[in-house]
Amino acid sequence: LNRFQWWFWVLLSVFFLVIGQTAAILLGRFYYDQGGSSTIMATLVKTAGFPILFIPLIFLPASKSSPTPSNNSLSEKSIYLIYIGLGTLFAGNSLLYSYGLLYLSASTFSLTCATQLAFNAIFAYFINSQKITPLILNFVVILSYSAALLGVTGSSDTSAVVLTKSKYAIGFVYTLAASAIYSLLLSLMQFTFQK
Repeated sequence: LNRFQWWFWVLLSVFFLVIGQTAAILLGRFYYDQGGSSTIMATLVKTAGFPILFIPLIFLPASKSSPTPSNNSLSEKSIYLIYIGLGTLFAGNSLLYSYGLLYLSASTFSLTCATQLAFNAIFAYFINSQKITPLILNFVVILSYSAALLGVTGSSDTSAVVLTKSKYAIGFVYTLAASAIYSLLLSLMQFTFQK
């Protein structure tokens, strides 16, 4: 791909990611507000769009030269185990996000999910040897502080579900854990692809 085509596909992917994440949070909150209670169904819906990801493969040209395997390439069994492990981690992450959204409002959930940037910086530093710049450190401090403040003060949103402080705390912890696991998943995927 030339530079223009590459940026087109990157920007199109970012657009779909932002629209999809926003729609998923709003629809998930709507599902729970309308009386839905199945967190398993909400978890499965989070991954139901994956066949759509094959559509760009139809339009992207295949590489003319096949890569030559290196001497230290992984066996087929190892690759299957990596995919199963990452998939299981992703499923657990989706379940935690579903429980978090069950107990939190959409705005509180979204703000708590923003802590993923801080976890990304931490895991990228330890797993992917990414340097932490002052700008990254500034984001980590501000997001961590705002999420901690949000977790302590509670939500000001009105919701159809009246929550106790313990359920709010559980939702906050589940969402925070899901953000950490998702960041770990991203770093592990990058590490896997590099190896």
